[in-house]
Amino acid sequence: MGPIFHPSLDEQSRFATPLTDGERQLRDFFLERLDESWHVFVQPHMLNQQPDFLLVSLEHGVTVIEVKDWREDGIRCVTPRELNVKTASGEWVYTNQDPVLQVELYRRGIVNRFLTPPEANTATERLIYGGVNAIVVMTNWPGAKVQIPLKKGSRLESKNQTYVTIVGREIYEEARPIDRLLFGRRNKGVPLDERTFNRLINRLQEPEALADQRRPLKLSNSAKRVVGNPDNAVIRRVRGSAGSGKTLALASRAVSLAAQGKSVLILSFNITLPHYIEDLVGRRSRELGVDRRKIDAIHFHGFCWDALNAFGNSKLGADVANQSRGKVSEEGDFAYMINSVIRLYQSNPVGLKKYDAILVDEGQDFTLEWWNFLRNYVRSDTTNGEMLLVADISQDIYGRRAWTAEKEMLNAGFRGPWTELGGSYRLPVDFIPVVSEFASTFIGEDIEVPTIPKDHDGRAAAETVRHWINAINNDDSTICQLVAKEIAQLRELPHGPHEADIVILTETHQLGLMVMNHMQQVGLWSEHIFTEHDDKERRGRKQKFWPGVSMLKGSTIQSFKGWEGRAVVYVMQKSDVVNDIARHAYTALTRLKGDPTNRAAYITVINRIEEFQQFKPRFEREITSEEVPQLAGEMEFDF
Repeated sequence: MGPIFHPSLDEQSRFATPLTDGERQLRDFFLERLDESWHVFVQPHMLNQQPDFLLVSLEHGVTVIEVKDWREDGIRCVTPRELNVKTASGEWVYTNQDPVLQVELYRRGIVNRFLTPPEANTATERLIYGGVNAIVVMTNWPGAKVQIPLKKGSRLESKNQTYVTIVGREIYEEARPIDRLLFGRRNKGVPLDERTFNRLINRLQEPEALADQRRPLKLSNSAKRVVGNPDNAVIRRVRGSAGSGKTLALASRAVSLAAQGKSVLILSFNITLPHYIEDLVGRRSRELGVDRRKIDAIHFHGFCWDALNAFGNSKLGADVANQSRGKVSEEGDFAYMINSVIRLYQSNPVGLKKYDAILVDEGQDFTLEWWNFLRNYVRSDTTNGEMLLVADISQDIYGRRAWTAEKEMLNAGFRGPWTELGGSYRLPVDFIPVVSEFASTFIGEDIEVPTIPKDHDGRAAAETVRHWINAINNDDSTICQLVAKEIAQLRELPHGPHEADIVILTETHQLGLMVMNHMQQVGLWSEHIFTEHDDKERRGRKQKFWPGVSMLKGSTIQSFKGWEGRAVVYVMQKSDVVNDIARHAYTALTRLKGDPTNRAAYITVINRIEEFQQFKPRFEREITSEEVPQLAGEMEFDF
């Protein structure tokens, strides 16, 4: 067997920017010469750094490699600390590329961000630094010939250049070139302890949000009908359990409409969900070659605020803007702003933006009044313009689901029954019985219980790692320590999650901020939405909260609704902002995502509520293939 590649060879073939000839040649060299004890990371994302290759071995340590395809005699150094390259026309020009400095910066980044524990002293840091090999591979040059111009022209200090090894095309010709390439002047690498090795492998794996960008979006048969709208319905409503593909179907329908030249507005209630929808729209647009600029995705109150700002020079717009500015956190202020926007649209000023199609996600969070406002005033053609509502009443955490009852919806324009999206494709299959039991036990009948759909393709069948901690009488400081301990254990597991795939969910901003501050104290930076008092800062944090951020994430349940993560740590507690803790908990639990490459998912519940502590053994119970046949790995699926 050869080395373990990250991403896999198949996924590398779908890179947006293909490997260069030299990178591909070196990759194939590793495939031929290294054994299965090596992990080869190809263009790994290390925050703002991305080396060409990073090799990790428990026995031989870490090697970072920068590859250059510069042709022989195509570079020179006339002035120290300055490199020139020859253009195709034969002209010599300055280049700011400096592979010797670049690979050294990669080495420092690896040491500082990934290998050095917070408690390390200077001597330990030097030892770790010296154990990481830095290599520049010049694929078209003899190594001995290229070393002088590269090092003379480098901006890296001479004393540090001794730590960088430069090799050329001879590595492919020597009898045992792999030792020279990987270890430079040493005979062997510096081994890693198992804890450091596991933590490094997990942190270097590509975050799921980035890997997903290369994967085609898969739609269930029911979701395809939503996307295609074969009956040409003008107003439709779709419901399904968590993970059934509602948001994916909605985003794909938006792209389908944009391909027809139609303008599309996608709305949600919370601020952060449009970021996730934008990500899905972008992926689907790239797959189909569709211009996505006809699609706007925004939260409902942001849409209203934009409308007011667009007409701020009018008497109504100025009046509402002045009274609403900085006060859109209270329900009453929201109502005032929305009612004012409705009045603005009713007055029908020239230039007020309208859309051919309006698609509403998490529709249980809306109201009948809001829906009819969109239906009657924002849709450009109330006869033929399209409307789509998707909802899951199980995730009604604002207490507004009553409007989706059949009697209430008689005045919403719907003419047919709900389209049902059955089952959950996102949740790990062995977690679905656990979530369903929790919902049935603590919520009751008014819920769409997730099931395993018949056309499930068998992905995400790896066993979920589930942990339930009853912490009924623990104070906030102890809760912070429990969360930090769980995160530390996740980071050190063999094949554990990348820290960017871990999300910490809390019920309040106050506790969330305490937890994230504690995580920073232990050396782990995060991207989170938590603030205590400043509404402007809170909105700013939510607007910057995107799936692709390569850091640990933190959020309230409300702001993470509609999102997903391979690893979830959830602190369950009552608070003044929680109307129905069981629905909050259900929403948090269903944020878990089964990994499409069949790695394990991880979920920890830190429970501070006495009446829920009885669920611990049911949460952690073993799920067998008799209960979930997909776990046997022998089923055939028609997907």
